[in-house]
Amino acid sequence: MESGHCNMAFTGGRSAGCRVCPCSNLADHARPAVAHLRRVLTFRLAAVVLWFAGASCPHRAFADDVHAIETFPVESDGDLILLPVGIGGQQYSFVFDTGCFGLVFDVKLKPQLGIAVQGGVSATPTGGVSVEAFHCPVVDLGRIRLRGDPLVWTFDLQSIREFTGHNVMGLIGVEALLPYIIELDFDAGELRFLDGVRAHAGTELSLSPTNGGQLAIPVHVPIGGSIPFVLDTAFVGSGALTDETFTKLRDAGELFRPYSAHTQYVGGARRTRIGALSAISVGRDTYEGLDFSSAGPDNILGTEILSRKNVTFDFPEKKVYLADRKRKREPRQRDKSGIAILRRGGDTLVTVVAEGSPAASAGIRKDDELLQVGDMDVANERLFVVRMRLTEEHTEEELLIRRGRDMLRVRIPFRDWRIYDREQSRKTPGGEKPPFQKKDPMPHRTMPDPKTRRVRKNGSERFDFP
Repeated sequence: MESGHCNMAFTGGRSAGCRVCPCSNLADHARPAVAHLRRVLTFRLAAVVLWFAGASCPHRAFADDVHAIETFPVESDGDLILLPVGIGGQQYSFVFDTGCFGLVFDVKLKPQLGIAVQGGVSATPTGGVSVEAFHCPVVDLGRIRLRGDPLVWTFDLQSIREFTGHNVMGLIGVEALLPYIIELDFDAGELRFLDGVRAHAGTELSLSPTNGGQLAIPVHVPIGGSIPFVLDTAFVGSGALTDETFTKLRDAGELFRPYSAHTQYVGGARRTRIGALSAISVGRDTYEGLDFSSAGPDNILGTEILSRKNVTFDFPEKKVYLADRKRKREPRQRDKSGIAILRRGGDTLVTVVAEGSPAASAGIRKDDELLQVGDMDVANERLFVVRMRLTEEHTEEELLIRRGRDMLRVRIPFRDWRIYDREQSRKTPGGEKPPFQKKDPMPHRTMPDPKTRRVRKNGSERFDFP
């Protein structure tokens, strides 16, 4: 939720997303403080650049008889995409993370990695984090053997496990995925490795590398033109903006209801700015009123937007395809309770109670254990689902909490309790939320320039950077 985004980059709610960004972009956002680490990362980035600059592959054949090489179940609501990775005969949950460059292992897996070959300190927005590099072990994903850089990096992912409630033991970044075509079928709740691209895969967008080695697509925002946004499947939320983009949109009156919230990074938490963007266009679709944070060096699209489509990554051809889902997803809302929660040792604990919020008025305190929300047994639900329950508008819920040896039942009227920075809002009465009812809030800017639009023979569309 917004009081705790986590970039793997998470943030919750409809907002910017688990939002925070640097966990998802662990290997990318981390800046090694020692020269040899910088050289290694530079080498790895060069590999991606060579991949894009190399001879193009033969034209991809679209077909209806595409087969799945391997299939894995995934959540379809915008939560983290977890895959079962096999290492040394054991299975671990790794995040499918297109916002991260290489393979990242949790420090708990060091015994299976042997002796560290490099080490140092990586800079994060909240301070330095110790990192070490090891020779990459054999890594299996079902029947697929992942290959990539000969080195893997270790980070302490405990903060990610606590924030998401998932037993995350590593990240599968782009470098290990470059040889594959991967389909995220959120309708079916499946991630598939395919042997080709389906005939009706959807709108085609070109992938281009960023300076950090991530993959970006062209996206239109209401300050004119097309700018690159990193596709980050581990950023739980709408996305993030660079400080420059955030400021330009704010000054242009295109960010509404701005506020500050805690964002969770691999090295800890810090406060970041968040605002509702008037509109953003991705391919043929325009989204209105989604929350974006100012949380890093890249513009990011997170799972709140990606999970509204069925997505196909054609990494060999440097393309991504976005197809309409059969079942539409309702957009997530901002938290209405005023509490931030995480899961520690199996307990769901309140870590922040926002001043002036419904939770504060009801007497909820930091370190209270949350047991029930209405009829929902919190221990049996994903934290993502619990947080979404706390975003429901115009409802009143009874919360069951444990405080020491006492069990307390508290009724909370969910409402939008924040005090927004009116000076940063569009000049509407009192800085209130402006209407988003216009079908096309950016009449001449929502769609890419006609010169960048192409229609394939199979009927799909593609958009490229101008």
